Amino acid sequence: MQSDNCFVVAIDWFVLPLVLGRLIGALLVESLPFPFTVDPFDGDLILWQIPWLILEALLIFTIIIDAMIDARRSSVGRETHLGSSGRGLRALAYVMVSWGPAGVLAVANAIYSGRKHRQVEGVGLAILCVPLVLYSMSTLIPQILDYLDWIILAGGFGMLGLVAASVPMRNGHWTMMAAIDCHILMLAGLTLVNEWLLYPIALFSISTTLWVVGILDLRRILRVWGFGNLLAGVGASLLMLGAASSLNAGGLFLLLAVVGAELALVTWLGQRNEEALLQD
Repeated sequence: MQSDNCFVVAIDWFVLPLVLGRLIGALLVESLPFPFTVDPFDGDLILWQIPWLILEALLIFTIIIDAMIDARRSSVGRETHLGSSGRGLRALAYVMVSWGPAGVLAVANAIYSGRKHRQVEGVGLAILCVPLVLYSMSTLIPQILDYLDWIILAGGFGMLGLVAASVPMRNGHWTMMAAIDCHILMLAGLTLVNEWLLYPIALFSISTTLWVVGILDLRRILRVWGFGNLLAGVGASLLMLGAASSLNAGGLFLLLAVVGAELALVTWLGQRNEEALLQD
């Protein structure tokens, strides 16, 4: 297994200088294109296209080697060669250097391996890399940009669904990761979509889900988080209604009805689980 460790170190020392060189070249020297903006086919065949294609092939090769090392160690009952955060950060490094295919493969490998080894941070970081991969590929497929904002927002709601699914599946291992990713993706998606009506809908959805899951799974941090989202949802609703000049009796009644329904649900669940909550 010593050879496995040598390969792991070699991969790190191959990817890390590429990332640093790319950032330095883009930010300081301005001799390289910024990450996520490369079109490998927009330039001279010898001086531009072939180097980018070779780089992508080498990145894919190292990802395959990494997956083979992980599979080999798992087959003999040894622990994975990467920590949770390290797996996610390596996926991010690949995404920053790649112009598409290698980034997709790196993210898929990080999610698959992280899930297999129950590495929460690795999976969470890899999921957050998905929008970056799609943005990188938009240089080749411009139509991706037309739907990227809605894809990110849908990813946020997908993570919220994963939070809710932790209750019937009785598996809270991924709940905090999903809740954090949900907030990040939802905030980014709402900002990009810029539809004022979606802000209170998203915040009230997050609030209700986190609060209910926090009660049923006995997680105080989720209950506090859900209450904070409720306050944010009320504030966003008042701001949006005021900006749209719709702050009338009907709008206030709808807002109070939504808040009242959520509080009623939370109170009912809290009373049913009162003894367990007192011990939490």
